[in-house]
Amino acid sequence: MKTKHIFFMSMFLFALAQSPRGYSQVVTNQDEILPVIELTGTAEKEIVPDEIYIFITLMERFDGKNKITIESQEQALRQGIADLNIPLDNLFLADANSNYVSVKWQKKDVIAKTNYTLKVSNAVLVGQVFELLDKLQIQNAQISHVNHSRLEELKKDVRIEAIEMAKQKADYLLEAIGQKTGKALYVREDNYHMPVARYVNNVQEYVPIGYNASKSEDVQDMPMIQFKKIKISSSVYVRFLIE
Repeated sequence: MKTKHIFFMSMFLFALAQSPRGYSQVVTNQDEILPVIELTGTAEKEIVPDEIYIFITLMERFDGKNKITIESQEQALRQGIADLNIPLDNLFLADANSNYVSVKWQKKDVIAKTNYTLKVSNAVLVGQVFELLDKLQIQNAQISHVNHSRLEELKKDVRIEAIEMAKQKADYLLEAIGQKTGKALYVREDNYHMPVARYVNNVQEYVPIGYNASKSEDVQDMPMIQFKKIKISSSVYVRFLIE
């Protein structure tokens, strides 16, 4: 039995060696035996957000014996937004799945409230909106998150820039030894970082003086609001053939 086993094993190895898909053929096709250069290209871009989302809560309140309804506050808010040349379509009810809109019960001790989100495009408008909210005595507002309108396009640009940097590195390194960069044999994005939406847990991160209408601070004295830039980065590993 042992002799038969050795015989069949020898025949199998012989047949494998003769096959066009045999082990020797695979080895010779491995790119590791070819002259290659391996390197990584990186790229990074910082962008100023152009979509700033302000979370606003309107609540019924009393001015003496007069009730200030949500409807009247919303009307005043919409008029103020229009005066700032902000499209009214940028003001919308917050997520309906989050119980943002309270139901008016018949009980006198229950105060109705409604949550809205307002989208603006720059820090100047943010400051103007908070001034408006202070004027309208709307006390509950905060910046919820920021984003960029060209996010997908910018993400693509950074990835392209990263792989182009890899090619530039290969070009000048090989040129120094009198050789040229060939075709890419392998490409892998090692690292990509891009927060899809920058949520703000603390308004102080973006607003030097936090908005609070219950304080006696003069909104006109607030310094210019500044936003942290959104950082997009990419790192691409490439293996080029050396010609």
